[in-house]
Amino acid sequence: MSMILKLITMSLSASAATSAAYSASLAGSLHTFHMNSGEVRNGYIMGNKDDWVRIQVADSQNANPADPIVTVLLKHPSIRKVIPLEWHFWDSIIESKNEEPQDQEILKQKKKALEEGWNAMCSILGTPETRVGTLGNALAQTLVALWRKNLDIRKTQIPPTSEADLLDVAQNLYATVEKKSHCPQERITARAGRLAIQRFKKKNHEAIEEAKKWTEESPHPPLEAWDALGESLLIEVEELIQAHPRWKQDRFVQPQIISLFNNCLNASFISFVRHPAEGHWAARGLIRCARIYELWENPQLTKQTAADLIQFYPKFQNHLSSRISFLQNSTDSEKQIQ
Repeated sequence: MSMILKLITMSLSASAATSAAYSASLAGSLHTFHMNSGEVRNGYIMGNKDDWVRIQVADSQNANPADPIVTVLLKHPSIRKVIPLEWHFWDSIIESKNEEPQDQEILKQKKKALEEGWNAMCSILGTPETRVGTLGNALAQTLVALWRKNLDIRKTQIPPTSEADLLDVAQNLYATVEKKSHCPQERITARAGRLAIQRFKKKNHEAIEEAKKWTEESPHPPLEAWDALGESLLIEVEELIQAHPRWKQDRFVQPQIISLFNNCLNASFISFVRHPAEGHWAARGLIRCARIYELWENPQLTKQTAADLIQFYPKFQNHLSSRISFLQNSTDSEKQIQ
């Protein structure tokens, strides 16, 4: 059993073993509610409906397990901010990498746990200082990972409706977080995730146009915006080359492909040149650059860029091997690029 599944199973088992009259479900998690009136209440989120959120009161430090459960309804406009107090369980789930689990069942367990939390807490998404948007984004990412896993399993088979809808549900989750979250980073993550789903749905032209606008919205757009643009441009040029394998001899297509090469390189190098310490985004940019040079049939620049990535960001070497064709059949990519 993997560590993720163990963690989920252990946490759920521990919760079930606790008296229901004393502790709330894992979905609720303990929060501090700061009201506009100045009142402060501690409670577990039990559910929500319309403009109201129901909490199980947890104000007493010496609560008796035999005491009856006290629940109250709080109206959203009367809540000034909500601070999570018991977020360690969700952090452990959220921070687990979706690409690591090889078992489809593990992803389903993670999805179930995150859905439980999201359904209980989504009503306070727009309240300052909550982290519910992070939960929503993690659920959407897990749905996408499950979709990809199902895609690998079924190959060309037509999926059941519930499986086919995974991307739609994830896209709606991202859109909700992007629109309602009070946290700028949660909105950025959601926007990037929504654009990725557009690419998965073969709506790459729309993704390119929106990503371009995103990079132009401020003097210092987030790295996620450049990454979304670079990924979309790379897909565009790959598809164009696949449709026109003799593009170098095609005077109509060649200028378009070269323009896409340059635009993708510009969008991808920005993260490495301006923000080299941001390893995740810088590495993704370098990998795209190496792929562009490979498509351009320039092995020297491909190997040089791959060598830079391995030197500066060695932990992303496996990601490089999965994107660059001449490394995919090698068990030692460092020797291949020398």
